[in-house]
Amino acid sequence: MLFPYKYVNHDITRLQQWVDFLFLHVWCNAKKEYSFDLLDGCPELKKLAEEEAWKEDPKKKAKDYITGPISVIYDIFKDELTPTQRKQIKRWYKRDKHLEKICNNKHLYNPLSRAALAKFSEKLSGAVYEFYYNLYEHVLDLAVVRNQNGTLENHYQDFIRVNTKGVCPFCGLAPMRSYEMDGHEAYDHYLPKEHYPLASINFKNLVPSCHACNSTHKFRQSPIFNNETNRKRKAFYPYSISNNDIELKIDVDFKNYKIYEHKHISIDFTSVKDKEQVKTWKDVYKLEKRYKDELTNEGAGKYWLVKLIEEMEFEDRKRELKRLPKALKNSKFKDKNFLKVPFLLACEEKGLL
Repeated sequence: MLFPYKYVNHDITRLQQWVDFLFLHVWCNAKKEYSFDLLDGCPELKKLAEEEAWKEDPKKKAKDYITGPISVIYDIFKDELTPTQRKQIKRWYKRDKHLEKICNNKHLYNPLSRAALAKFSEKLSGAVYEFYYNLYEHVLDLAVVRNQNGTLENHYQDFIRVNTKGVCPFCGLAPMRSYEMDGHEAYDHYLPKEHYPLASINFKNLVPSCHACNSTHKFRQSPIFNNETNRKRKAFYPYSISNNDIELKIDVDFKNYKIYEHKHISIDFTSVKDKEQVKTWKDVYKLEKRYKDELTNEGAGKYWLVKLIEEMEFEDRKRELKRLPKALKNSKFKDKNFLKVPFLLACEEKGLL
């Protein structure tokens, strides 16, 4: 991740607080028969469950995503799990909230996955997955929730006013839709909700990203798990308060600035303190190949060279080359300088300019 996002507090995140109460104080303490009175500690959730209760009646032909599922999961906790198991899940759930520690692969901080829940109960795992999946896909859009908490589009408008770099932080190549536009960029579940459903509406796990990063390259990959080695790994935390330590070093091996291919370019992703995170980021988002594609594109890398060589006088070119390091320092993510500057300086070093 080229740079972290700034987290934005917004009313939409209150749904996560409601289900935290539900999980920790209702389900994990399940003893007596379920009733709405168990939700007294979270009036907003109780109101939501009561207003949606009419959908439990199959004759109404309306899908019940809240009231029935809450009671079904409660009964599984009560009837199928031992007190010790409930305590174990409760402790795990509390650690599951610390996404930054999970991304940093801290000892004991493993996300509570669908597979982990299945070791306690297959029935529980399936019911929890369906409930949390529907929270994002359907419940966020219920009128009773929108009226209290707003919408994803509301959140995005506030979010993008604070996060103003204007490009996708996962690739730096694609522009991000502004708050002036209708709709919003897709929210990627950084830890995929298919594997980690409890993070489905955790907005520290929801990160706007471009279509290529979200749907084409990352898709449902988990950044914290390496499928090839079958081991956990470190990954960038999307809302870190520290800047990410990444530098691109580029070398070129061609003589004709109009005719060159991927094989003529090498890119080294370097870092002093974030080596493992950088490797994860590079692999998950297929960045080496994508960056080479940008550098061999006639509308990008090849045009950068044409502009310098064919459209500038010699003295102007010298001034532009001299300006590049300052541009990289002051405006790293504007105009793709993080990629453009090391590429052009590598071309200068080879005598192409």
